[in-house]
Amino acid sequence: MASEQLEVSRLIKATQQRVYAAWIDPTQIVRWWGAGGVRCTAAEMDVIVDGSYRIANEAPDGMTMWITGTFSRVEPPARLSYTWAIEPITDESHHSLVDVTFAAAAEGTLVTVRQTKISSPSDREVNLHGWIGCLEGLDALLGELTGH
Repeated sequence: MASEQLEVSRLIKATQQRVYAAWIDPTQIVRWWGAGGVRCTAAEMDVIVDGSYRIANEAPDGMTMWITGTFSRVEPPARLSYTWAIEPITDESHHSLVDVTFAAAAEGTLVTVRQTKISSPSDREVNLHGWIGCLEGLDALLGELTGH
């Protein structure tokens, strides 16, 4: 049974509304998503409860992997919750859960990503590395856009 979990946070020097918007806008996602040579080549977002998303991750070797899921909580600009799986989905037990909070702070927005029901310790490490890289990319993009 999947029991691994992770949590990672980063202070982003932009408003809560701006950070939330960058998280849900496909044109912005392709600019900041990815870690360790992985880049986002496409994103589809239907950000409503029971709406779905798909994010294409292209590895350095050219292989593309799609991450997909369904939104269970949409509370702009403070919180998103959704399932997380890699296509093709063969079994719902391979879904993990992601909860992202966007908390206004004096210096910007504290983004916290919690992922639960991760299937293995190795998947946990891959996802942890990925989230750290994504938050770095988000910070870099929004810093570039705001001049920080």
